Amino acid sequence: MRLPKEPQIESGSNFMFSLKAWMRQVAQLGNPTADAADANTQAIAALQALVAQSAPTGKLGHFARATAPAGWVAGDGGTIGNVGSGATRANVDTLALFTAWWTDYTDALLPILTSAGAASTRGASAAADWAALKRMTVFDVRERFIRSAGATSINGTKYAATEVFDNFGNAGTVVVTPMTGGGVVNSDGASGTTISWNQTIPISSPINTTSVFTQKVRPINAAFLGCFKL
Repeated sequence: MRLPKEPQIESGSNFMFSLKAWMRQVAQLGNPTADAADANTQAIAALQALVAQSAPTGKLGHFARATAPAGWVAGDGGTIGNVGSGATRANVDTLALFTAWWTDYTDALLPILTSAGAASTRGASAAADWAALKRMTVFDVRERFIRSAGATSINGTKYAATEVFDNFGNAGTVVVTPMTGGGVVNSDGASGTTISWNQTIPISSPINTTSVFTQKVRPINAAFLGCFKL
């Protein structure tokens, strides 16, 4: 094997560039695909970084399919954990989501369970609970409309149903809480439970006795499988 001609001695940074080019030529004598392999590795790394940026751990997405796609877990109230944890999805690919939720949410919002499925609490750290084979509950977003969290809508909180009525401006728009009893079926209640709405006329000064309430109509909508990125 004949080596390529050595680089000429030059001053400054030009010599280093020449030396690097010469070393690459030498490497290609033994492995002609060296540059191609290196380029492919860099391209794959860049693509992986782009995917991670567009769909970071914990991202909520909806899919028109029956089961969660690869790299996602269904938001159905199941559990995630390490291999051997007995979780609904017991796999090492859940570690990033397990750690993020362990840190960002409380036992009240996302309960921790033992590997036997018994109620537990967060331990010394996410890593310790992961090693102890504890399970993390997954948010249940079924039958839920999603809204942005804020001062009165706490991040991760599941709220009961309310219904909005309007009295045509006589005393403003009010939000009322469902009352137990006969009436409209509410998906937030127990199975078979029905509710009725407390439609008390809001008090103004003097009391407005001519207010008329109209129920807001839920817009046409479509439901798809809600999932979280692992």
